Amino acid sequence: MNPNLPPDDLEALFQAYCTINGGVCSLTIRNIVQREQLSGDTVRFTLELEKPDSSLFQFGPCCGEEGDFYWPMAQFEFTLQRDNERYHVLDLPIYVP
Repeated sequence: MNPNLPPDDLEALFQAYCTINGGVCSLTIRNIVQREQLSGDTVRFTLELEKPDSSLFQFGPCCGEEGDFYWPMAQFEFTLQRDNERYHVLDLPIYVP
């Protein structure tokens, strides 16, 4: 998505994802809906997220699509993996095209 950035400059790539490419990086955790232990060091959380104005973040259908099977998503999965004493999030923030 950002060929002008060095592929090893992870900080710049993440910044571009959040400010240019559609990553929604200003959300906070509103509610932990589910926690699933995938392995000894990996956990998947299903979360509800909150916008800066404290309202629930919902992801609607993309690009004008409609129909009964397009409903607003309000729960999102994130996987965390433990490395020594720290957990690392393995997923990018929500992407909104």
